[in-house]
Amino acid sequence: MSLHSRGIFQAKFVYVVSVLVVSLGVVSLMWRFKDVDWILTVYGLALVLVVTAFAWEIATRAERLDEIVKARTDALAESNRYLSALLEQLNAFHTISYEITQRMDLDEITSEFPERLYGLLPDVDGVWLWLDRRSLGAEVAASNPEESLELVAQAGEDLGAPPELQGLRAGNPLVAACFDEHRVSICRDLPGEASAWGWDWLAGSGLRSFAGCPLEVGERMLGILGVFSRSDMSTGFISQIKLSVNHLAVALEKARLLEETQERAEALAAANEELRQLDAMKDWFVSAVSHELRTPLTSIRSFGEILEHYQDLEPHEREEFAAIIRQESERLSEMIDNMLDLAKIAAGKGAFHPRSFHLPLLVERCCKLFWQEAEERAMEFGHAVPEGLPQVYADEEGVARVLTNLIGNAFKFTQDGGKIEVSAELAERGSGDRELVTVLVSDTGVGIAPEDQPRIFDRFTQVGTDLTGKPGGVGIGLAICREIVQSSNGEIWVRSEPGKGSTFNFTLPTRPSP
Repeated sequence: MSLHSRGIFQAKFVYVVSVLVVSLGVVSLMWRFKDVDWILTVYGLALVLVVTAFAWEIATRAERLDEIVKARTDALAESNRYLSALLEQLNAFHTISYEITQRMDLDEITSEFPERLYGLLPDVDGVWLWLDRRSLGAEVAASNPEESLELVAQAGEDLGAPPELQGLRAGNPLVAACFDEHRVSICRDLPGEASAWGWDWLAGSGLRSFAGCPLEVGERMLGILGVFSRSDMSTGFISQIKLSVNHLAVALEKARLLEETQERAEALAAANEELRQLDAMKDWFVSAVSHELRTPLTSIRSFGEILEHYQDLEPHEREEFAAIIRQESERLSEMIDNMLDLAKIAAGKGAFHPRSFHLPLLVERCCKLFWQEAEERAMEFGHAVPEGLPQVYADEEGVARVLTNLIGNAFKFTQDGGKIEVSAELAERGSGDRELVTVLVSDTGVGIAPEDQPRIFDRFTQVGTDLTGKPGGVGIGLAICREIVQSSNGEIWVRSEPGKGSTFNFTLPTRPSP
């Protein structure tokens, strides 16, 4: 008997006994007087019994009424507690959904949602989030999420799950309904079901129920959210989880679309900038080509007209004018060849035929082309290539063109009486333990400013000036050199100091790349 019930019983007993004692006292007084009629005495005793019974009935009904009031009060308190818990739960779900829908970063959404779900809901003891990251990328939107879902976030207790659950596949009994019927997969007896599946790690975890909710946008599944609990999850609770999961799916899709939009905007901005640069480059190129082509053509036409109209020229004058016409023709032919070669390289049609060859012989052949100019300008010009160097593996004619271009530039930017040297040495091993040979073309010319050095190998770039102070060429010679060297898996760079000269370096492999 509870303390409350015992108190009511004691009060009722005292009340009834008090009425009985008072009634008996009145009857005893009446009996004491002899002249009282015995019928009246009997009537008094009967009245005592009636009053006592009536008092007992009143006390009994008061006890029942008190029990009813207490039961109703307890039920009301329980209802208030349930409504309060439900309100807190709804507020928690509302907070989670609101916070997630405000996020714009994909990784931030996937990491925060499980943590918030676990932290704000006391009935949640574990949250796992599997996502098909491929389906969140526009380039792989057609991938099949049933092949594999990656576990990207986890909150709550570490259950010691096996590695196979890191990648969730169709046919997994825990979330079978998500794949098969596209609905919430519910398990209310985890210990028993896990034992039947042979998952001892889950059977002994102390968890009672599980709900797996598919994350879907339209007909496309983004992933699955799994919620573990040590208590039975109600239908209303699961419905609230499903609603939050829908908000999560919308947030993920919104973040993906935003990320895709930003990437496309950045790509469009980059393309616009590239088009702007190409347009400016085109204008400059047309202007430079027009100027450079006009110069040799003017010389050829002028000296040709002199040879045609002046028949009384001295023989040495005719030879001089013919030599100028030949030189300008060669210069014009070289510029046209460079432009055609660059166009082929840009279109991926450059013809490179790598093979092994002896570098010292090639260096000597290229240097012979400039010996006469070096003598005429009183320049110190030579080459120093060790005979013991291993053969290099590259396109021989391409390497000859690179050497000729670099030596020609050295003569162009070096004053009379200066020094130019071509050398080669065995370099440090490159990536993949490749053996390389470095070729160097050094001069004592005007040099290149540090801020210009990173872009001198770009197409249509003019950063230096020749000894006349005017730009020369159309800025494609070094760009072609870079393409040729890179086609042989080599590198090209420059070290220079204004007023002290430059050294152009490029590497060549000694054997084919594996």
